[in-house]
Formats: sequence, C-alpha cells, structure tokens
Amino acid sequence: ANASTIVIANTMASQSIAGFTTTGTVTVNKASGLATLTGNVITKNLTLTSGQLALGANNLTVTTGPISGGSTSCYIVINSASTGTLIQNVGSSVIFPIGSSTTTTDYCPATFTNTGTAQNLAVRVLTYTNGSIACVNKQWYVQAQNNTAVIFSVITLNWNSSINEINSFHTLKTTHAVDLGTNKNGGTSYDLIQQFSSIASATYTLTSSHSFSNISGTENIYFGIVQNTALPVELSTFTANTNERTI
Repeated sequence: ANASTIVIANTMASQSIAGFTTTGTVTVNKASGLATLTGNVITKNLTLTSGQLALGANNLTVTTGPISGGSTSCYIVINSASTGTLIQNVGSSVIFPIGSSTTTTDYCPATFTNTGTAQNLAVRVLTYTNGSIACVNKQWYVQAQNNTAVIFSVITLNWNSSINEINSFHTLKTTHAVDLGTNKNGGTSYDLIQQFSSIASATYTLTSSHSFSNISGTENIYFGIVQNTALPVELSTFTANTNERTI
C-alpha cells in the first residue's frame, strides 16, 4: 500500500490497470480511450474528471470517499456480463457514478442514503429485459458487505429516457419500484417497494424508509422500475355471491 496520488491519464485507445491498494487518491483524467482494471483496487478517495474506468470482473473499493465528480463523460463502467462492483461506505447520501457500457447514454447513476449502521455497499448496474412489459431496461444491484440491516431512507435511480424506457413505458403512468429478487431478468413476480401514480422524467426517488435485513453474503437486491404489470397479491379473505350456478 502507498499514500501517493495515482492519476490514470493515458490517451491510448485501451489501457490495462493492474490491481493495487493506496491510502491516497486515484484520479481518472483520460482525454480518450478506456482504462480497464485487471485486478481489485482499493483507494481512500476517487476523483472522476474525464474518461471512463471499466471494472471487468474486479471490484473498486473507495474506503473514505465520497467520490468526487462523475458525469455522462466520466464514470465507472460495469459491463452487464461482468461481476465487478463499485464499493463505498454508505451512511449519509452517497452517489455511485456508474454505467453499464462505454456508450455515454448508458450512464445510470444511483444514490443511496442508509440510516441504519453505516457499511460498505457493493453496487452495479445491469441490463434488464422482460418481454413486452413496460419498464426501464436497467436494474441496480446492491449487496451489503456486513451482516447488519440496511435502512434506505432515500434511493435515487437515474437513467436515459430516450433509450432506457422500453415497451411504451411512460412517466405519467402508474409505476412500481420493485425488488426483482431471483426474477432479475425475465421474471413476472416482484416484491413491491413503492408505487407512484407518476414519476419525474428518467428519475425515481424512494421517499419512504425501507429496511432490508438480508442483503449480505449471497443475498442482494435488484432494484427495477416497471409498470402495467400485475404484482403478486395474496388474498386472506374474499366474499362471493351465487348467481344460479355461477359464483
């Protein structure tokens, strides 16, 4: 480990970054090209100025933070086919400047506020497809790194309205924020988190506190945005009337 400031600024079309640990700051400031991690990186601070840093199958951990910068032209790339995550300690409001590809329109950052015990959260954004259901074709994966409850008082998810809203998704229609759970790609059963009669353009913000007590280890959450779909309902009682032979 070292305490130096490490600047990723090479202008090559592609650049590989071996894994390392630093108690200093990593700055991404690339005029062009893509930097890709080939090992896990742990840094005290991260500054995003220009360019993109792809994680591949590796984790990028920011131990102090919060991350400085982040925009459509400078963010952490987490390819849907990879398993890498961006890890930050989340207590107060913390933004994860992430996207699922190097295409700048795929910049889909997420912001979390945890009023439970502050702890590291591993986050990535993935492509979500589900037949003809109106939805946002992105899902946000969250995994707690400690075995304590996470209480999200605020969650804000952002996407690109021109390309991520599919199958006649419309912000003025009733919209469900859901935990996709094990049906994270193609399932039709969800756990409802919050329902809205409408949402702001390309933004979802959870406004009531929700506790998630089991999202560590092999458990996790896949947050998704769907609409015009029947959520599972369990009937405890019902009343019926007879009409000749028909109930």
